[in-house]
Amino acid sequence: MTENSKTVHDAVTSFIRSGSWEDAARIVESHGYELLTDDADTVIADEIRIGEYKHEYDAVSMLQLKRWFLIQCRREGPKYGLKSITDLGNLMELEISLEKPDEMSYKIEICHKILDLIDRDILTKIWGCIHEVLGESYAKNKHNDIASNLEHAIEHYNLALEAITSEIYPDLWATTQMHLGIAYIQRIEGQRADNLENAIEHLKLALSIFSRDVNPDGWSMVQSNLSTAYLYRIYGNRSDNLERAIRHSQLGLELTDDDGDSSLWSDLHLNLGLAYSSRIKGDRADNLEQALVHYHLTKYDPHKSPENWAKLKNNLAFVLMERAREGLSDSLDLAIDQLNLALQMESLSYFKDIWASTHNNLGGALLQKDSLANPEEAIKHFEAASTVYTRSNNAEKWAMVQSNLAAAYMNSAAADPETNEKAIEHFQNALDVYTREAFPLRWAMVHNNLGRLYAQCKNDNANENMNRSKDHFEQALTVFTTDQLPSERLKTINELAALYFKNRIWDKALEAYDEAITIGDALFEAAYTEKGRQMEIRKTSEIYANSAYCLLKLGNREEAILRLEKGKTRQLANALALSDIHLANLSEDQEMQILSSRRRVRELEAEMRESIDTPNRRQDAELGKALREELADLNYLIEHYRGKDPNFLHEGLELPEILELIPEGGALVMPFSTQHGGAAFVLPSGIASIAPDTVIMIDKFTDSSLQDILIGSNKPGWLNSYIAWQNRGVQEEFERAMDELAAHLWSVLMSPIYERLEEIHLNRGAPLILVPLGALGLLPLHAAWYQKDGEKRTILDDYSVSYAPSAYVLKISRQRMQDSRRNARTLLDIVNPTADLPFATIEGKAVADLFKDADKHLIIESEANAGAVKEHGPHYAYLHFSGHGRYNWDKAERSAIILADGVELTLAEIMSPDFDFNMTRLVTLSACETGFTEFLELPNEYIGLPAGFLQAGAPAVVSSLWAVNDLSTALLMEHFYNNHLDNNMDLAAALRDAQLWLRDLKATDVAEILSGYYAEADETSKAILLQYRNYYSSLANRDTANPKPFVHPYYWAGFTLNGT
Repeated sequence: MTENSKTVHDAVTSFIRSGSWEDAARIVESHGYELLTDDADTVIADEIRIGEYKHEYDAVSMLQLKRWFLIQCRREGPKYGLKSITDLGNLMELEISLEKPDEMSYKIEICHKILDLIDRDILTKIWGCIHEVLGESYAKNKHNDIASNLEHAIEHYNLALEAITSEIYPDLWATTQMHLGIAYIQRIEGQRADNLENAIEHLKLALSIFSRDVNPDGWSMVQSNLSTAYLYRIYGNRSDNLERAIRHSQLGLELTDDDGDSSLWSDLHLNLGLAYSSRIKGDRADNLEQALVHYHLTKYDPHKSPENWAKLKNNLAFVLMERAREGLSDSLDLAIDQLNLALQMESLSYFKDIWASTHNNLGGALLQKDSLANPEEAIKHFEAASTVYTRSNNAEKWAMVQSNLAAAYMNSAAADPETNEKAIEHFQNALDVYTREAFPLRWAMVHNNLGRLYAQCKNDNANENMNRSKDHFEQALTVFTTDQLPSERLKTINELAALYFKNRIWDKALEAYDEAITIGDALFEAAYTEKGRQMEIRKTSEIYANSAYCLLKLGNREEAILRLEKGKTRQLANALALSDIHLANLSEDQEMQILSSRRRVRELEAEMRESIDTPNRRQDAELGKALREELADLNYLIEHYRGKDPNFLHEGLELPEILELIPEGGALVMPFSTQHGGAAFVLPSGIASIAPDTVIMIDKFTDSSLQDILIGSNKPGWLNSYIAWQNRGVQEEFERAMDELAAHLWSVLMSPIYERLEEIHLNRGAPLILVPLGALGLLPLHAAWYQKDGEKRTILDDYSVSYAPSAYVLKISRQRMQDSRRNARTLLDIVNPTADLPFATIEGKAVADLFKDADKHLIIESEANAGAVKEHGPHYAYLHFSGHGRYNWDKAERSAIILADGVELTLAEIMSPDFDFNMTRLVTLSACETGFTEFLELPNEYIGLPAGFLQAGAPAVVSSLWAVNDLSTALLMEHFYNNHLDNNMDLAAALRDAQLWLRDLKATDVAEILSGYYAEADETSKAILLQYRNYYSSLANRDTANPKPFVHPYYWAGFTLNGT
């Protein structure tokens, strides 16, 4: 080293070691000759390279600053150098202090000033860091053009990566890669699919540095953003992408504490909520519950994180809308409330994207709530969103709003050509952006909606509309594949099948229905909660009847009856199959293993049916997880033992099994309706196949005609008349409506069935089993009447009628009767629990008198509680309840019989494993509305009290179709039991005889019976019995014809027998 070199080196060393910039400036002033030279610059550059080699990056950063300071000093002297470094420090301090969203524009300005001051080659790290900060600032800047801001962000992140390498600055490089990935997720310009692939690539690069052990915070943040990228990913399998999104968020949560970085904690839960709300695998109902749980775990503060808080409200609204759409809850009003809360936040207007998104979602919620009443209000919100989402600045979201506007116009006036044209125009606008390549899912959704629009168009171009509709559905189906999007494919296939069916193209309709059934079966099997299974059943509720009708039109009668049967009581059949597992070939340990697993499943299902405010009830999400695990264990056992014993669990019926159910000397009748007309299988005993004469096509019996009978059109229908009676208390109005509607029911349905039965020449009183489909089961088909020789006659005059919700349920009922314990003459008698029905007490005593004292147990009035029913129910063959019942019109599972102190024993409780009727022969629910079943959402599923007792083990249930009369019911029940027990009549014949007897009973007979009751009554009951006896005696005396007080079907036709 020369003397001069040593002098320069010593000066540089002294300069580098200076403690402050003022000291550095003084050293430069003293040793300017040595320091303000190329030699000094070379020495510092060498020191920087040595520091980089040793990975001493903090020292390298300071050396770079010192080198830059010297360069400024060389330009205009030490004072200028000191001013420059001071200015740089002040700007960088100011830049760091600017963090609020509305300060981003100013922060960008400051960063550009810093870049104007510094040299890239000298202050490499700072130059790279400022570009990184600029990228963040542009990404956060909500002013001006968001799309342009994101392009600037990406540009600056890439510039940052030119200076920041993974070898020298690994953490900073990984952070920049992560931010670049986030920017690509948010990017508006370019192809959305490619942007997301770029995002995933950059995030994975970040993950190569951010390891779980060394940098857990960075690792968790990358997991969160990878979750977001996979949530929206277009390439690849949609289902797999959503599973990856869930997994990345779950990984991120493993190292994230909600007491620490609550923002990251909330982001991860927000992503999980989004993923579960869109999830394809698993149980849809449970997935939506899981989504709600994760949304409720977020901790966004509306004041600190208004944008994220508003996003949460939007996502919550989406889940609530989905729950409502799937029939899981009536939560649309709550969804609308969440969106209005977001819009009421003053600062939301600054976040234009989420403000517009909220208006868009609110429009969708209003449209979903009532498409006919709310289209104008919904359109206002969509147009508000359009003020932010324009085609030029955000084509993707503009197209989304265009699609929603189209839906609003489509639903507002389906018969209005002008409105339909508006809808088509908006759908076409959406398709200009939503190409199959760029947005395949949304492209397919628009085509599906266009298919629906053309299907409902009413103009002179019916054939052209049908072809256009078909073309759009078929285009949608190229994206909606069974493996990737089964639910969407099912919806579109259903729409296509309905289009063919509407136009009577039977073979094409059947082909589509066949595929829909296959997909629906897979979705049903994948569901494990009761709500989830019901949701999947709801999607296919009309498929089976329509496809059976197609099969009949195509001449395939045997497949038609099997198809019709398959669509009935799917959930009940599933439960009955599980309840009646064939255990005879198992060891004691194996039997206990199966029974214990089955009980655990039933306990979890029972807990899920409980009201959410029930003490100690777990959340649905927790219960769903436990149920999924228990069902997996049970299914494993079932498959294991079924492999050894084919009869271990028998599901579904083949044709010979259905034909075996036809009662000897009688007939089995299965009627159903469609939009084009109805049909009925009338199967006499002894047949071995479905011959042409066993099928009646009934053109008049359409869905519309059934709707007219049930609900009404010009006049109130059956249910509306019933509700009006219950509300106003005018029984005569309901009786008049019953007469008219029962006559109409004969005309459109029962008359052709009766004619066919007459041709078969069945004996009088022959057994007739009716297996009606869906809501048809709410009607007393046995009381439909016609005039003959001036008198009203019904099916019941000629045949002993019983009902079954499905052939499978009937088969299970028959199998249960093979258990000899059910033939015992023993009685559990639950008598007048509320102590306000005098004839219920008399009825209970009359029924009890038919049993020996040792063979009966009476639970009377205040003793009648759920505990007593649970305790004694398993030990008696006959369970008779005389008291009050109630159908819950809002939630069928809460329908109940009323016990002491007004406590309700609900359907949900009866289906729990706590109630066991596996020794029972008959359950009689002698109370009001005990035979009502759910008819709006799941009419084919037979959800009601009779199903509850069947599921709990009973083979037969007698129940009522309306609110019944106390006296006439007591008379009917006494005669019914006497017929069955003392006259050895089967249940159907005993009930028929009792009903006809009651119908024909004269006033003098009633008075005489009441006199007998009076003679045996206690003093408390005698007063009211005397009033009744005097009334009927007076009635007989006033009318020389000795009237029949119970001749109207209201009194005698209300009770039906379901089962065998």
